Parts: sequence; structure tokens; C-alpha cells
Amino acid sequence: SHEGDLERPCDTCQPVHLFNNEMSLTSEEGAAQILRDKLENLRISSNVDNPEGGFEAIVQAAVCSDVIGWRENSRKVIFFATGAAFHVAGDGKLAGIVEPNTAQCGMTN
Repeated sequence: SHEGDLERPCDTCQPVHLFNNEMSLTSEEGAAQILRDKLENLRISSNVDNPEGGFEAIVQAAVCSDVIGWRENSRKVIFFATGAAFHVAGDGKLAGIVEPNTAQCGMTN
């Protein structure tokens, strides 16, 4: 891929990223309207490898409790839907990816 494709994968896309938390969980007044506004103005992106990008989002949502806003004693439920195909074990080796995911939070609040 070309370097410019990462910054602008399509005319209306935001730059390529693994995961972007648009809004932390909250019970503040007006949160539903803020969520609606964010969803209406959400810009899609593209990724070089969609299945892995989705799985990284799940990992980040699970390990970044402070950024996501999970309550300490609550049941955490993540819905993940994709039309992308899944990889099979060993696919990463073909691309030189041999290090496992660190399961560390990579986001800041």
C-alpha cells in the first residue's frame, strides 16, 4: 500500500487506525443525544486487515477499563458484527507477524 492510503484510504474516510473509542460509557444527562450526534457524524475508515482490526478493538475494549468506562462490578458485554472473513492459525506468519498480542491498553483517556 502507499503511505498516503493510510492517511486517506477514501475521500470521506478518517485515517487508518486499529481502534478509536468515540465515547466512554456514561450515565451523564444528555448522553443519549451526545451518542446520537457522534453516530450521525461518524466517519468510516478502512484498514489493511479488517478481521484483525476488529479483534484488536475487542481486546482494547476489554483491557482499557478506565478509558471505556466499565463499572467495576458489572457484566461486560461486547457485540461484534462483521462481514469480513476470519483468518486461520498461522496466517500471521506469512506476513511476518510472529509476536502475540500483548493484551495491554494502548489508549489514553
